[in-house]
Formats: sequence, structure tokens, C-alpha cells
Amino acid sequence: MRSMKRPTRAKWRGALVAAAVMAGLLVGAAAPATAALTTPACLAKKLKEWGNLRKCQTNELAKLLLGKPSDPASCQTKLATKLARLSLIAAATAVPCRYGVNGGSEAGTVTDYDTGLQWELKTDDDSVHDQDNTYAWSATSGPPDGALFVDFLGTLNQGFSADALTTTGCFAEHCDWRLPTIEELRGILDAQYPSCTMTPCTTIPGLTRPGFSDFYWSSSSYVTASDAWSVSFYDGYPEVHGKGTADFVRAVRSAL
Repeated sequence: MRSMKRPTRAKWRGALVAAAVMAGLLVGAAAPATAALTTPACLAKKLKEWGNLRKCQTNELAKLLLGKPSDPASCQTKLATKLARLSLIAAATAVPCRYGVNGGSEAGTVTDYDTGLQWELKTDDDSVHDQDNTYAWSATSGPPDGALFVDFLGTLNQGFSADALTTTGCFAEHCDWRLPTIEELRGILDAQYPSCTMTPCTTIPGLTRPGFSDFYWSSSSYVTASDAWSVSFYDGYPEVHGKGTADFVRAVRSAL
């Protein structure tokens, strides 16, 4: 019977070293997954993905200009996938990872890192941001010329320039505040709408009037020129209101 050769001491040593290296690699690979996730860290990751979106869009545009096959839609798909993955990880550890309340020159606003939108925070101080203020969409029937656009947005976007180079004086240093579309407005509702489980029926931080008759204007007109869509933050239901109705409002802008 043929005898089997035993491994030499050198071979045993080599096998142990390889096993130790492999174990180290496995531990290193697992470390990020087990590291404690914080809200600032999660939001920073999402912000990085928004930066990657812009790079991707620039590259696809360059391809288009050079007459090469281009797929800019794929950039948005990649972003959505990455953001959804980060949100799942955060949800599994009960870490809030959507909104970031801004400070400094952007105080009074909150950024939604899932949509890239920056929202006005409401106050209770009798200012233009007061949660109790209501405005009509239009003074007549149709054009956006009511107090909502003239008094509210007009105040937020009323900047000035002393040197013809820079504009200051707008709310949070931005002069592009607008009314949200119906899709954007419904996008900050509690996920269980209609018949929400939260009061008020929204995920956005800060003050929001939750009363049964408290509706917020959108920029989306209805098929009839005299009406526009408004959303209840009591139960999440949208309704068509006459543009002369005095509803509540929350300004928004595209930020990321």
C-alpha cells in the first residue's frame, strides 16, 4: 500500500498565513456593514450619490455632443437604486436618513436628500413664513397673479444687487423659490396616505398645520383654468380648489 506524504512544515506555515490573510480580508469587508450608521454619515453618502449623478449626466451629454450613443436616463436610475439601498440600510437600524435641517445662510430650510428638493420651514412668528398665513392662487381665474405669488413668493425672491454681479436679500440666499407641483407636494406625505397614521400627515420636519380643513397649494392647475390642486395634510387627500380660495403654502426649490 502506497503511503501518503505528509505536508512539510513550510507548507503548513504557508497555509496558515494564507488563512490569516483571508480572515483579515473578510473582517475588513464586514466592518463597514457592521459599523454604526449615523444620520450625518448617511446623508453624506446620499449627497455623494447626487454628485455622482451630475458627473454621470455630464459624461452622457459629452457622448451626445460627440455623436456617440448616450443614455442619460441611466444616470437617474443608478441614483434611485443607490438612494433606495441607503434608505433600506438606515431603516434596518432605525436611523433617520432623508431630511437635513440647514443652518447658517440657509437657516429656516430643510433639504430632502431623496428628492434633491429644499423646502421652506414654517414658523409661528407672524413673518412671511408663519404657518397660519393663507393666500389665494390667483386674483382672477387662471394666471398665477394672486397673493400667493405676489406677496408670498415675491417676498422670498425679492433680492437686490449693488454691483451687478451678485444678488443678496432673498430667503436663505436663494432667489428661485417656487410653489411645489402636486407630485412634489404629495411626495412629503406620510407613506400611509390617504388616511394617514401621522398627524400632521407629513414626513417633513418642523411645523405643519394638521387641521381637517388645512390644505396646501400646489402649482398644478386643474383642467379648468379657474381651479388648481391643493393637498390636505390632515389625511393626505388632494382636492381641486378654486384659485381664489385662501389655502396654506410651503415654498420649495431644486437644490441638489
